[in-house]
Amino acid sequence: MQLYRPQELELPVKQGADSLPQKFTAFRINTQSLNGFIKGIDGIPYQKKVISMPVNGGSGCLLFHLEDSGTLPEAWQKKHPELKSLKGVSSQDTQAELRLDFDGETIKAAITHDGQVEFLSPWTDKNGTLYYLLYDQADAGHPHIPVKDHY
Repeated sequence: MQLYRPQELELPVKQGADSLPQKFTAFRINTQSLNGFIKGIDGIPYQKKVISMPVNGGSGCLLFHLEDSGTLPEAWQKKHPELKSLKGVSSQDTQAELRLDFDGETIKAAITHDGQVEFLSPWTDKNGTLYYLLYDQADAGHPHIPVKDHY
């Protein structure tokens, strides 16, 4: 994993329906290793189903033990075996939780720790280079609408 300064990158402000977060940390991840690990996770013993995820706030990275989240219907899994939906709890901080979705090529993650929610999302620059952006929920590129305002 390599860290980049956001101002050094040429990231588009929009990608699909997503907007670039207001503040973020950018990483390059060895996608070949990551994809191999995620695709083969079903054959890995629980003790070795561990992933290191970056977090903000000076914590560096947290290790998470992964398991299937149980959110993908069985019929959907059979039709799309490349999709994975995983959850995890940190071995370093039992209050820290991870939700990770894999689409066959990239991951999206939500990390809850120290009362914060952080997201790790893929973002491609203008040259087609894939970065992962880590940002706090409050810095997401779209306004947060509390659930109570919808009713």
